[in-house]
Formats: sequence, structure tokens, C-alpha cells
Amino acid sequence: MTEMTLTDLDDNTGLLRKKIKDGESVTLTFRGKPVIAAVPMDQYEELVAAAERLAEIEAQSEAVPA
Repeated sequence: MTEMTLTDLDDNTGLLRKKIKDGESVTLTFRGKPVIAAVPMDQYEELVAAAERLAEIEAQSEAVPA
């Protein structure tokens, strides 16, 4: 994963666009702290699907008496 500052983004938005288009994830930082994770849409959709599966598993485990 590539890291860019928000200042880098202001100075060169094309670089972020190129990295995302090339399938790379980019972490944007502000004052050295990560504030935004930019990921290609296919990776985003995989993350959403995984989160939904995890929520289903957690819901099922809560429904089972201990």
C-alpha cells in the first residue's frame, strides 16, 4: 500500500488516480496519521462482502444459547 500526504494529493491528484487505476491501495495521511484509505472498487466490494459475512456470523453466534 502506498502512502501519500494530503498535501501530495493537492499537488498531484493524477498520481492517486493512476495508482488506484493500476489496482493499488493508497493511504492518505495528515500530519503523519492515516485519515483516508483509498482502494480500487473491486477491493472495496470484497471488503464490504467480507464485512457482511462477518456480521452474519456474529448474528448467528449471538442467536445460539451459550
